[in-house]
Amino acid sequence: MKIMKKILVGLLFSALSIGVNSTSRVLAIPPTIATIINMNTGDRGCYVELLDMEGNITVELADFSICEQSNLINKKVELLYEKTNILASECQGNIDCKLSDQVMLIIDVKIAN
Repeated sequence: MKIMKKILVGLLFSALSIGVNSTSRVLAIPPTIATIINMNTGDRGCYVELLDMEGNITVELADFSICEQSNLINKKVELLYEKTNILASECQGNIDCKLSDQVMLIIDVKIAN
């Protein structure tokens, strides 16, 4: 439970740091189908702003390569996640930092039918 809380706090902090509007929120279960609103490359990964099927706006972490696919913006997509370790938020972008956070990272995105 502590790890999940740490992940959610880290995602919320990351979302706030890239200027997501005040209606954005972090969901306990990340969406698997959503519309990509925006993508930004950050220190820890690609920050993907999503509009899910219920109208919630969330920011999820993705592999850096996802941000290179600008054709996905404003598209309804299917998202595949994998639990993985990334640079800890406490590292504040210092790549020499040895700390890591375990997160659900978007590893693949496909345009939905």
